[in-house]
Amino acid sequence: MVLTAVRPGEARGALWDEIDMDAATWTIPAERMKAGREFAVPLSTGALDVLKKARKLSDKSPLVFPSRTGRTLAPKTVSRVLQIAGVDSTLHGFRSSARSWMAESGIPAEVAEACLAHVPKSRVVQAYQRSDLLERRAEVLQAWRDYVTTR
Repeated sequence: MVLTAVRPGEARGALWDEIDMDAATWTIPAERMKAGREFAVPLSTGALDVLKKARKLSDKSPLVFPSRTGRTLAPKTVSRVLQIAGVDSTLHGFRSSARSWMAESGIPAEVAEACLAHVPKSRVVQAYQRSDLLERRAEVLQAWRDYVTTR
């Protein structure tokens, strides 16, 4: 979740058939997105490494990160893991941190907002800005990975 800047529920519900390791892309279906439209998440080298490790630990569940019972992890479970690990942050705080880092790093606002799957409020912008900025988002999330993993 930290390396992709997705919402906690989107990460907890990740399915293996949404992940394309070769294309380094995770496509979240519209029904799991807040805006109700499909969203492609570029996967950094760090995110790919986490997924490779998760695959080795997989019990053949369709979920990338299943609970012990094979169901989607509960939000409190993930929060508890952070607490046990001594991480002083909330799940949503990771997204906020990513967005703040993007602003401080000079990432254009439209690219930063696209990384977070935020839909422009302006109907005019929505009508004319049709690119998903995938390549640029991939660069940003790789730089975010580099920043996060060197701290």
